Amino acid sequence: MLSDVAEILMGQSPKAADVNTDAKGLPLLNGPTEFGPDHPAPVQFTTSPVRVCQKGDLLFCVRGSTTGRMNWADQAYAIGRGIAAIRHKNGEAFQPLLRAVIEQELDDLLVQATGSTFPNVSARLLGGIRWPDLDARQQESVSAFLGACDQQIQLTREIISALSEITSTIYKAWFVDFLPLEAKQKGATSFRGMPQALFDELSDSYDVSEIGPIPKNWRLVSLKSLSTELRRGISPAYTTKRGVLVLNQKCIRNQRVNFALARRHDPQSRGIEGREIQLHDIIVNSTGVGTLGRAAQIYDLKEATIIDTHLTVVRPNKAEINPIYLGFEVTSKEANIEALGRGSTGQTELNRDELGAMPTLVPPPQFQCAFAKVVSPFIAKAVVLRQQLETMQTLRSVAAPRLILAETLREG
Repeated sequence: MLSDVAEILMGQSPKAADVNTDAKGLPLLNGPTEFGPDHPAPVQFTTSPVRVCQKGDLLFCVRGSTTGRMNWADQAYAIGRGIAAIRHKNGEAFQPLLRAVIEQELDDLLVQATGSTFPNVSARLLGGIRWPDLDARQQESVSAFLGACDQQIQLTREIISALSEITSTIYKAWFVDFLPLEAKQKGATSFRGMPQALFDELSDSYDVSEIGPIPKNWRLVSLKSLSTELRRGISPAYTTKRGVLVLNQKCIRNQRVNFALARRHDPQSRGIEGREIQLHDIIVNSTGVGTLGRAAQIYDLKEATIIDTHLTVVRPNKAEINPIYLGFEVTSKEANIEALGRGSTGQTELNRDELGAMPTLVPPPQFQCAFAKVVSPFIAKAVVLRQQLETMQTLRSVAAPRLILAETLREG
């Protein structure tokens, strides 16, 4: 059993009076909302932690609809009651195997979780997970392979994140902070990263607009005027068999599309003609507090894909705007889009007319095209890396149970 080889620490929340957002004390994790791809990103802290995990612990969500989500602790954290910390008794080298065993048994664990509408995994259930009959050498061997896979996956994610940071920085410099114009006003004759001919064309003064100063001769227009389509998705007829991929709210996060979280729609129950999304479409979460406003652009499509009713598609009009530029312009405005939400607490909705009326900055075409030319190689590299990442994740998920079984049979 897992309890024979691992220590399981169930979280306990500190008093509300001891919690702050001013980085005082230990970072506090209450649940998977702070989970990242590999490590948490805490937003709260506590000066009086009750339960504390160690660096290298496996963090496991034990409550609610996200039960079963996992992250690695990259430092000590105070953990609330929504999280358990699990560590192998023989040390951090065995942690990758520990995670693989839990992943292998996760479906059965969730079935046993108490509460049909609010799952809850206890320490007893976690401790009762079956542990493979492997000696220490075999455990270490399997764990070393899985650990190497995990490291490569994490490294690939970090490279993708760095590429995204580069493109976002360029966009912000050119079209938010207007740094080339600022440099020109101070007497600069060039701006690093901007083609010289483009810098020479740039005005050195501003016009007044409803969103503040913008470079002279640049325009503000409605998002709708730059789009050929701006509409919600359909109500899917979900199927567990082969069907059309349908994106939902969970798929849109951190300005990226996670196709792995998509489901399948039965096109025989409801047709999808004219509903498929296209390359460079911008997908906007349009329902719910905390998710409304999240946006991402489609850079890669492997098959026919649609969106559900909780999402809105914005299709750039290529005759009016460079689609790459518009993707950055919209996804950078997530907070503005979130503010457009209307409705009662927890049930906010984004009206497509209000989204369509959102002021959108339109630089001269040569600036849009130059920006797209600069960032496109980074985007293309990120697309390739995401494909490689998907392959590595599949390899790991397939290899883990087979390695465990092979070592068990060899022992037998």
